[in-house]
Amino acid sequence: MTMTNATSLEEIAGALDTAWVLMTATFIILMQLGFAMLEAGTVREHNVIATYAKNVLDFVLGIFVSSAFGFAIAYGRHPMALKFDDSGHREYVFYVAFQATAATIVSGAMAERTGILAYALVACLTAGVVYSTGVRWTWGGGWLHELGFHDFAGSGVVHLVGGSAAVVGAAVVGPRSGRWDAALAGTFVPHNIPSVMGGTLLLWVGWYSFNAGSTASMSTTASAKAASLAAMVTTISAASAALVILCTSLVRSRGRLVDILALTNGILGGLVAITAGCDVIDPPGAALTGLLSGVVYMTASATISRLRIDDCVEAFAVHGANGIWGCLAVAFFHRGDGLILGSNSSVRLLGVQALGVCSLAALAALPTLVITLAMRHFGVLRVSREEEEKGLDAKFGLKAYTTRSEALQKCSGVAQLLRADGYSPLQMLEALASLRTIIYRPFTPQAADHKLEGEVRDILIHLNFEMQDCEHLAFISHHKADAGDAARIFCDTARRILEVDPSLRGKGKLPKQMFFLDSMGLKDLDKLLNYVASSANHILMLSREVLQRPWCLAELCAAHVNHSNLCVLLIEYPGKHNDPKAFHFPEDLEKAIADWATYISHDTKPARPKPRESLRRAANLVRRVSSPKKTRYRAEVAAERSEGAAERSERSLSEEVSMISDRSLRQEKGEEIADTCEEGPAQIGTGRGDGKCDIDLHC
Repeated sequence: MTMTNATSLEEIAGALDTAWVLMTATFIILMQLGFAMLEAGTVREHNVIATYAKNVLDFVLGIFVSSAFGFAIAYGRHPMALKFDDSGHREYVFYVAFQATAATIVSGAMAERTGILAYALVACLTAGVVYSTGVRWTWGGGWLHELGFHDFAGSGVVHLVGGSAAVVGAAVVGPRSGRWDAALAGTFVPHNIPSVMGGTLLLWVGWYSFNAGSTASMSTTASAKAASLAAMVTTISAASAALVILCTSLVRSRGRLVDILALTNGILGGLVAITAGCDVIDPPGAALTGLLSGVVYMTASATISRLRIDDCVEAFAVHGANGIWGCLAVAFFHRGDGLILGSNSSVRLLGVQALGVCSLAALAALPTLVITLAMRHFGVLRVSREEEEKGLDAKFGLKAYTTRSEALQKCSGVAQLLRADGYSPLQMLEALASLRTIIYRPFTPQAADHKLEGEVRDILIHLNFEMQDCEHLAFISHHKADAGDAARIFCDTARRILEVDPSLRGKGKLPKQMFFLDSMGLKDLDKLLNYVASSANHILMLSREVLQRPWCLAELCAAHVNHSNLCVLLIEYPGKHNDPKAFHFPEDLEKAIADWATYISHDTKPARPKPRESLRRAANLVRRVSSPKKTRYRAEVAAERSEGAAERSERSLSEEVSMISDRSLRQEKGEEIADTCEEGPAQIGTGRGDGKCDIDLHC
């Protein structure tokens, strides 16, 4: 072979290696889209744009810090000093692709409540300092590399680092508002499952570049075989992990359903676990690695939930826990030095791998802990509660969707609570529609004493003081954050007036506890609804979003089904309608009715309540009161009325549901709708059946 031919072969080999690295790096960068799809589908719909923006921000900031100092920390060469014929150009591109993956893992865990600036600082820290130092210790020839630590494609350097930073960040920033409230659990489910599944498939495809591309060469037979093996074991491990999750979910549900979200995360966990040893673990070891990664994911997920750490996308269970397992799996299934499948078992390898795991976890966790605690101290880590409720998309002035799906999702969560206690969404709609027929009594908590007492007297006149078989004079439904003080002022004032002026209550005997006010924050909705059933009256205090609060809606529905005497108070704040806590009538009421009508028109579950649940509530009421015979009769009648109410509602509200649902769809399309009603304006009565009318409300 001549010198010219040898030079030509070297150039061809170099060109082939460069093409391989650039191609795989491009596919790894495309994994950013997979992460964005998965995270955006998991969060609530008013945070979708912010989620995509953070994934773009990851990449942009990662390139900046890599060019400034990250690449230099990792490999000891500054990228701006690379010459034209230097092979470091392709190494830089590959490095940038990997660091973007490590940084974006953090974004999913801290989603929906972290400020943009705070997240940008965390991303710069992860990409520029933490990840680059981890690369220096391992792939850059550092002390872990010299000890023999093996992490071929980044189970530890990428995924363990990202997962450790993610769980620390999620713990410090705290859970999303209401995340661990059982009544709101239905509002935190992923809003777009197809996006989650599509993102998972895109990540799976990209993982072949992640693992096989880590050979950094395709010019020799050995490198081609290594890449082929990496692709094969990557496939086996992911499928094995998915099989464990599939079987587990079928066993737990007795063959009725598959937990598709756990399945997608299990696949990713299997991919993470095989990443460290995809060059030294053969197919049998890959199957075992994947099977055990499924168990690791489920265990870590349950542990994080018990610790009340709100990891939105389960980043630690997928990346952190399986990053640990992936590094340790090398020590067990290494074809040469593995303790189980190796030809020359070595305990030393297990010790080195464990040391590497601890070092990389500490490298990510400690700096993240310091910077997040500092930002929390200065109040820049987390957005305000108002911003969180509106969604981070509001910061961009955009919405990902123009449909009513957010309202429908809230209705779905409340519907689950209603069904669990024997009520139906149709009964909920009927209860809301009944509010159109009631005069709202004004109540001004900040008013002068004479005005306040006058308003309370007017309210007390409309209460039913026949206390037979009842524990409380009235159950007060209110939104604690907006109307808690107003409710306490009302209770104190009403109690004082009734003690001074017995004529208001007639011959009725007042109980020791006149009003039930849930100031203790009961966590058992069933107990609250029993208190509703055992109260002679039901007082609903209207304030901002009270008709969107799950427990307030359930209480209203129970009062309606039990035919409680309903009194509605419209709280008047000093700023009137300009006060953010004020209830806007009739806009807020009509919006709530429209949302539930639209939800019912899309609902595929049975609308009627379960008879057993109604009978159970009747039995609970029997046990709670003092007159067994009369109460048993009342409970049985209430149960029968509860069953009959759904049938009446189905007949009386079916046309309204169809009309409102059609109207909502037409409004979304931008059509002009004229408010018409064949029967003319609805007459609003007092709620006592006396036929009086103070207000005309057109349909």
